[in-house]
Amino acid sequence: MKKTVLTAISLFCMTWSTVFSGENLKTVVMKPSYSDQVFVSLSDGVVKNTPVADWDMGFEIKNISSSILVNEGKGAELYYIPNSSESTFGETLKAEDLSTWERTINSTTDWSMGAFNRGVDYNTGNFGWGEYNVGSHTITGNSVFVVKFLDNSMKKVFITALAAGKYLFKYANLDGTDEVSAEVNKAEFSERNFGYYSFSAKKSVDIEPQSSEWDIVFGKYVDYTKDMSGNTVPYVVAGIRSNFNTAVAKIANGANQSAAPEESAYSAEINTIGFTWKTFTGTAWSIDKTTAYFVKTQENKIFKLVFQDFGGSATGSTTYSLDEILTSSVYDNAGNVTGAFSLYPNVVTGSENVNIVLGNESVQTVKVTVQNTLGDILYSQILENAGGLQTLTMPQLSGGMYLVTVGNESFSSTQKLLITK
Repeated sequence: MKKTVLTAISLFCMTWSTVFSGENLKTVVMKPSYSDQVFVSLSDGVVKNTPVADWDMGFEIKNISSSILVNEGKGAELYYIPNSSESTFGETLKAEDLSTWERTINSTTDWSMGAFNRGVDYNTGNFGWGEYNVGSHTITGNSVFVVKFLDNSMKKVFITALAAGKYLFKYANLDGTDEVSAEVNKAEFSERNFGYYSFSAKKSVDIEPQSSEWDIVFGKYVDYTKDMSGNTVPYVVAGIRSNFNTAVAKIANGANQSAAPEESAYSAEINTIGFTWKTFTGTAWSIDKTTAYFVKTQENKIFKLVFQDFGGSATGSTTYSLDEILTSSVYDNAGNVTGAFSLYPNVVTGSENVNIVLGNESVQTVKVTVQNTLGDILYSQILENAGGLQTLTMPQLSGGMYLVTVGNESFSSTQKLLITK
C-alpha cells in the first residue's frame, strides 16, 4: 500500500517556508546599451522605466542618513577635493590635477551611503558632505566635490546645507563660470527613497516610484569586479539591486530547492542579486541557472528568482523564472499572528513527501488533521515536541483536494493539499 508521508519541521520564529504557486517566466527590458533603469514589483511587474541619462545626483528623502548619490550608471565619477570648504569653492580647479583628488563611489551594498557621504561617521555628526549642527538641526556643507562626466567635462559641486527639508547646493565649471544655485525639496518627493537633480535640465526630476511600489531595480551602476590583471576595481555593470526593507537570500544550487532558506540566509545588502549571475565568454553570455535568489519583500511575501537568459547590450533584456512562495499566518485565539505555517509541495501524487513547517519555535504540542472538502477527518495525529523532525504516515488518499490543519488550544492554521493520480 502506498503511503503519504508528512514531515514536521520547526524553524526559527517567523522563518517563512515554501509553497510554490507555479513557475512563470518574466522578461525585463532595459533597452539597448541598458539605457533605462527599470523598477519592478515582484507582485505586479514593471512599475516604471526611466532613462538612466535623466539625472545626475540623487538626494535621500525618507531616511535621516541624508545619502547623496552620483549617477555612476551614466558614466559619471565623483572626486573629493582635499582640504576644501565653501570658502575654496570659488577657486579655479584644473582637470590635470585629477590624479591628486580622491575618487569616491556610491556604496555597493547600501543606498544610504552615497558617494558624497565619503568618510561618514554618524556618531560624530559627520555626514561626509557636511556636519550636523545640534543647535539648528541642520547639516552644513564642508567639502567641495567634482563630478567628471563620460565626455570628460567636469562640474564642481558644493552641498551648502540640508535645512528645513531642503537640500541646498551649488555647482559650476572648474573655473567658476556658469555657477548655478539649486535645491531639492523633500516635500516634492513624498514616499520616495530619493529625489533627483539634472544638471542639463537645471531642475529636480522625478525618477523613481514610491518606495512601497517596487522591490528590485534593473539598471547600470558601479560595483567592484576584476580587471584584466586580476585587480579589484570599480566598474560600471548591468545588474539588479533591491529596495530598502527588502532582503535577499542567494542560494547556490538552489534552483530546484523546494524550501525557502532560513532567516539567517537573508541579506539586506542591495547588490545581493547583483550582476554575477551572468558571465561573458567572449562570444556570448553564460547564465547561472543553478543559483536561486529568494526575495523577501516589504509586504513579507517571498519570491524565488532563477535567471534564464540575458540579451546583453544589444537588447538589454533579462529573463528569469519567478515563483511566489505562499504561506499562511498562524493566529492565536486572540487573533494575533504568532508565526507561520507552510505546507510544501502542495500538489503531490500520493507517494511524495509533504513538509509541514511551523514558524514558531516555542510550539511544543500540535495536532495535525487532514480533512476532505466535506469536513470529514481522514487522518489526525498529536505531535509532541513539534520543534523536532517527525514523520507521519497515513493510508493512501484518493485524488482530490484536502485541508491540512495544524493547531492546539492556542492557535490553528490551515493549508490546502492537492493529491493527483
